[in-house]
Amino acid sequence: MRAEFERAGVDDVDASVAEFTKSGQMPAIRESIRRTKAVRWLSENATVTEVDEIAEARAKKDEESGE
Repeated sequence: MRAEFERAGVDDVDASVAEFTKSGQMPAIRESIRRTKAVRWLSENATVTEVDEIAEARAKKDEESGE
């Protein structure tokens, strides 16, 4: 948690952690960290495949018409 505040450039990490804890916002911070980690993992591990739907439809139409 502290690292997240440090990455955000917070001047007084202890005060910010105390303030977020007091106001009940720590669960939102934890969720944000989980989401960030998930997106980072996806961007590092996902295989992107682009599909040209128009070209596929045209090829299917040509195939069906015997061209």
